[in-house]
Amino acid sequence: MNKKFLFALSLMLASSPAFAYLPASAITSLSLPVYGIYMTADPTCTSGLVATVALSNTAQTINFASSAIIGSGSIPSTIGCVIIVIGNSLTAGWAAGSYTGTSTNGGNNTYNDSNCNAGGTTTGQAICNSGTVSWPSQITTDAAAVGLTLHTGTCTAVTTDVVPLVLSTDSLCTGQSTADALVTACAGGNINNFALPTSSSDATHGTKLTAPATTGDFKFIVDPANTFGGASASTCGNIAAPLFSFAAK
Repeated sequence: MNKKFLFALSLMLASSPAFAYLPASAITSLSLPVYGIYMTADPTCTSGLVATVALSNTAQTINFASSAIIGSGSIPSTIGCVIIVIGNSLTAGWAAGSYTGTSTNGGNNTYNDSNCNAGGTTTGQAICNSGTVSWPSQITTDAAAVGLTLHTGTCTAVTTDVVPLVLSTDSLCTGQSTADALVTACAGGNINNFALPTSSSDATHGTKLTAPATTGDFKFIVDPANTFGGASASTCGNIAAPLFSFAAK
C-alpha cells in the first residue's frame, strides 16, 4: 500500500530562556541532502527493505526542522528499521534568544548556551567523522543501478561522502546525554550512528528508533530538542543527534 510520509518537527509548546540546551522551537534549520529512504520490519536492517523514497543519484535537501512531505511509497507492515541515505553535510540554524543554561556535548564537556544568544547558522558540518559505515546489500545494489557512489570504510569527515543514517528498534542509544542518562549501556557515548546494529539491545551501532504502536498512516517525527547548545567555550552548534519516532498521522 502507498502511504504518504510527513517529515515533521515535534515542537515544544513553550520555551524558557533558562532551558538547558536550546528548545526545539529555537531550531530554524536542520538540513541534510537526502538520496533515498528505506524501511523494513527487520531491526537488523539487512532484509526486506522497502524503498519508501526511491534512491536517486541526485539529492534533495530536506530541512528536518520544518514540516515537509518528501514522498510516498510502500511501507512494511511493521517498522523495525529506517535507513536514510544522506550526504555527509549538515546545515543548521538557530534563533536569537537569551539562553542561560548549559549543554553537555558528546565528549561530556559542558558549555554555556549563552554562546547561542546572537542566533546563527553553520554550513557544511560533517556528521560522520569516525567509525566504519555499513550498508545493507540491497542499498549497495540499488546505488550501483542508479550510479550513486556510497562511502565505505571509515568516515573521515568528507562532506561529499554519501552515508547511511541508521535508525533501528534494536539500537539502544540516541547519542543524547539527556535521553541516554538512564540507560547504563549508553553511558560511554561510543555510538556509531552510521552502522547497522549487530544484535538486539545494541548500544554502539545505529540510532534508537521508537516504532509506531498502531497501524495505518504515520508521520515520521524528528525532534531536535536537546541537540543544540554551547558547543565549545565560545561557539554554539549541533552537539547531538535528534530523537526519531513515528506517530499516527
